[in-house]
Parts: sequence; C-alpha cells; structure tokens
Amino acid sequence: AEGRWKAIIDSLTSGDYVFIQFGHNDEKVGTDNYSSPEDYRRNLAQFVDDVRGKGAQPVLFTPVVRRKFEGGHLVATHGSYPDAARAAARDKGVPLVDMERASAELVEPLGPDSSRALWLHLDAGANTNYPNGVRDDTHFNPVGARAMAGLAIDALRSLKVGLAARLQSCPARP
Repeated sequence: AEGRWKAIIDSLTSGDYVFIQFGHNDEKVGTDNYSSPEDYRRNLAQFVDDVRGKGAQPVLFTPVVRRKFEGGHLVATHGSYPDAARAAARDKGVPLVDMERASAELVEPLGPDSSRALWLHLDAGANTNYPNGVRDDTHFNPVGARAMAGLAIDALRSLKVGLAARLQSCPARP
C-alpha cells in the first residue's frame, strides 16, 4: 500500500537477487502491518512471483529469534510465521535461509545473560540516540547484526546460491 514493493520490483533487472524476510511486524495483531499467517504465506508467494517475473532470483528468509528465555531456554515468539515462510519456499521451489533455526542455534547456548550482548541493551547515557537507555530484545546491536549477517552468509553458501561466491566472510560467532 505504501508503494515500497512496487519501487523494488520496478528497479529489478535480470540476474538480481531479492532477499525476502518479514514476520516481526506482520504478526502484530491490531496494527496496519498485521497479516494472518495464511495471508503472509500468500504474500510471500506473490513476492516470489513478482521477482521471478522480472528475471530476478528470490530467496526467502524466516525471521530471526527474539531474545526471550523461560527457565533458561529460548522461547519461540513468531508462532506459525516461520513455518509459513518454509511452506512458501517449498511451494515455490525457492531457496530458504532459515534464520529462525540458525539464530536459535547461536543464541540458545549463550543463555539469557550472555545473549544480551547481541541485542540493543544500553544504559542511560551510554548512547546519545537513547539518552534514557534501552532494553530491546528484538533489534540487534552492531555485534549481533554482524553475527546474524554471518549466519545468513553461511546459509547462502550452504544453499549454493549463485551470489554466495561473491559474499565476503562475516564471522557468525560473537
């Protein structure tokens, strides 16, 4: 509705790659961004068709985990959205980077205390952008973002996506 997807599609040329990952905001009931898991799956399939229609290469990604632990164990917070992305990838025969699983494998062993080093947790006065501090278990700090990028690169290489040979290494472990 905002025209962002159309701008991407209009700019594509044959051979481009489009990484498609949603989920964190789609699941927020009562917001303008909400879509049911079924609509989410249909939207992903439509995005794949749109990208292929331009001769470009789509790659679907599941959402990364949030930092939520109960009893010392990581808790899945995305409901059926990761499975919807997995199903859309199967249905459309496109590569899937399962960032939910990869990020969980990284975060779970770190536990609730050490994993904090990956997310945006700042004390008051530590950063001018967050004068009162912040405790955000959804968005990563630079260390966490680099770790997630490393996981994505590792997965793209494992999937033998044509673009993978051109990606620079990015260590996935903090």
